[in-house]
Amino acid sequence: MKQFFKTLLLMVGLFFLTQIPSLFMGGVLGYNQVLEKSQFGLVQTAGLTFIFLAIGALVVEIAQKRDIFTPLFGRRRQSTWLTVILAYLIIVLGNLLSTWVLELEGQTDTVNQASLNDLMQMVPLPLFFVMVVLVAPVTEEIIFRGFAAKHLFPQKEWLGLIAGSVIFALVHTPTNFGSAIAYGLMSIALAYVYWSTKDIKYAIGFHAFNNLIAFISMILLT
Repeated sequence: MKQFFKTLLLMVGLFFLTQIPSLFMGGVLGYNQVLEKSQFGLVQTAGLTFIFLAIGALVVEIAQKRDIFTPLFGRRRQSTWLTVILAYLIIVLGNLLSTWVLELEGQTDTVNQASLNDLMQMVPLPLFFVMVVLVAPVTEEIIFRGFAAKHLFPQKEWLGLIAGSVIFALVHTPTNFGSAIAYGLMSIALAYVYWSTKDIKYAIGFHAFNNLIAFISMILLT
């Protein structure tokens, strides 16, 4: 039980650590509004990008010390591609079901996605890319899959993986049944990749790929 609370406290601490760059970004947005500036300056963009990458690197360093990562270039399982394809089909199914349910609920998008759409209009695309495609997949998988699976319930990895996946879905603020389906099935898909490969790198890579597709879609639809 001591290990459980220690790991849970660490996960919460790491999560709040990953929110620090967003607080800085909120401060910059507020500052620009006061000055009636519609665009980020080069120094602001570079500074925020550095903060996001630095926090991401710090989380990776902590994860390496806790034995979350396997060697960078390990042997790939022959079933890895099948795992990734099946996981992505789960996400696609979740998105389709979510869209249908949201329409029934009279909604057009999830609250989290709407917030991301608004944010993309306010910050430079390179900074948004770093946030969404590079840093978020790394930090979220380390916290909600790596630490949860390996340290939350050391003797029952599957239980820690379930707990971490539930928390992952909740922090994406599902506010209705449609959004719960989208983030719930996405969390299941990411957990499946980690459980099948036993390697956090594949979960990170798959998460980054999914976010990249979403990033490109957002650009094309705006």
